[in-house]
Amino acid sequence: MKQQPTALELESGGVTLVIIDMQEPFLAHCATPPFIAAVVEQIKLAKTQNWGIVIVEVKPWAYGPTIKAIMELLDGQYDRLKIVQKEGDDGSQQVLEICQATKLPDQFFRVTGVLIGACVKSTAWGLSARKQDCFVRVIKEACATNGDTASAWGAFQEGPRVVVSSNSIDKKPSSILQQIKLKITFLLSLLMETLYETFN
Repeated sequence: MKQQPTALELESGGVTLVIIDMQEPFLAHCATPPFIAAVVEQIKLAKTQNWGIVIVEVKPWAYGPTIKAIMELLDGQYDRLKIVQKEGDDGSQQVLEICQATKLPDQFFRVTGVLIGACVKSTAWGLSARKQDCFVRVIKEACATNGDTASAWGAFQEGPRVVVSSNSIDKKPSSILQQIKLKITFLLSLLMETLYETFN
């Protein structure tokens, strides 16, 4: 798992949080129900950082809306929220279209929701395939499946621009040494990104 966010990810407003299929029928049989709290924490973080938020719902006329625990944090309270609908596993096209139409960030994505081996994987890899310069970070604790969670993650393929990260990347370092290490990592990341932009 790639642990540290890049410099550009740390910039305010530079990320779009994607929340996939958090609808009651899909959550009823998830093996890790505490993951909902992790999704809520990602939403709270997104709001404090002024990130874009895109909720993806599969056939809401058949499976119902996104659950209240999420919507009560967002509905009518956050102007960088968009809701899109899809009919299959992959919601990447709808996410990219709404980001481009409403000027939400489309270089860095965080993906959360269900199910790990289906809609989460398809959307994460779809974003990467459809937008060749984006980076997709799947937050492990904020995703779930209706089968064996360890097996689902074991089968989840990562790549240079699709990574699985723990939500521990968001925790503030507790010691001075950790703070210094994080600042050095941030500066090195910023330098690498500047060099990449310069020579490409």
